[in-house]
Amino acid sequence: MLPEVIEASRTHYEPYLNGLFSDPRTKVIAEDGRSYLQAIREQYDIIIGNLFLPWKAGTGSLYTLEHFKNVKKRLRQEGLYFQWLPLYQMSTEEFRIIANTFLQVFPKASLWFATFYPHRPTLALVGGAENFELNPGNLISNWKKNSNNPGVLDDSTIESLILMYYAGNLGESADILQNAPINTIDFSIIEFLSPLTNQKGQSDETVWMKNEKAVSFLKLLWQQTPPSMDPYLTLLNERQKNYVSAGHQRFLYSNYRNEKLAEKADASLLEFKQKADEALVKLLFPDT
Repeated sequence: MLPEVIEASRTHYEPYLNGLFSDPRTKVIAEDGRSYLQAIREQYDIIIGNLFLPWKAGTGSLYTLEHFKNVKKRLRQEGLYFQWLPLYQMSTEEFRIIANTFLQVFPKASLWFATFYPHRPTLALVGGAENFELNPGNLISNWKKNSNNPGVLDDSTIESLILMYYAGNLGESADILQNAPINTIDFSIIEFLSPLTNQKGQSDETVWMKNEKAVSFLKLLWQQTPPSMDPYLTLLNERQKNYVSAGHQRFLYSNYRNEKLAEKADASLLEFKQKADEALVKLLFPDT
């Protein structure tokens, strides 16, 4: 992180940073994240790779096999690594390369939505130092521990909102990435491919992995490993798995509506209502 970014955050955004600069557990460091991880020996519960402009010089190294391996070394036994991917700034080909590279290090990787907005779709690749199932018992307690207003929502609504953001099990559906190259330091495909994609994308929006391209990929993922067959969701009951399915339909609804595909949008909204409970429907779609 650049020193100027830290200073701007402290000066202008401190009220919105949940105590970042006042929490005694926090240490803000102005360093290149990749180089810093290579130099230290500490281990962490969570490491997050933020949104990077893929076509910026040097960014490709943050999507390499070597970087992912080094991140894994820095995770504790139950640690997690989140790599956010801006689908609106990369092609399907680039996504497949990065995702397949990630799977070489984190073979049980899962995907999570950042939002359901179709204009800037963003997914998180999530991998761990070990394999385990999603524990629904931790969802509500972790939300309340980290929320500024823990009492605003009831427990059932909190649970449903979190589970809706689970996008799918990439590790169990790895064959959909078959033949995607591996991005390495010596063969840095993303470093050279992304600038070309960006150049095309300035005049042709269809280059990006959004709208029908994102929908097609995720529908294929869900066909391969639906929530009912997903080993990562083994500890969830049927109602909780329905919340996951509701999240899938919410994503489809937003994209179909954005593309003015009214019939498909209505069908997805109807299925969302069938999977979600009444409180969740009223919260997210109060006018329907």
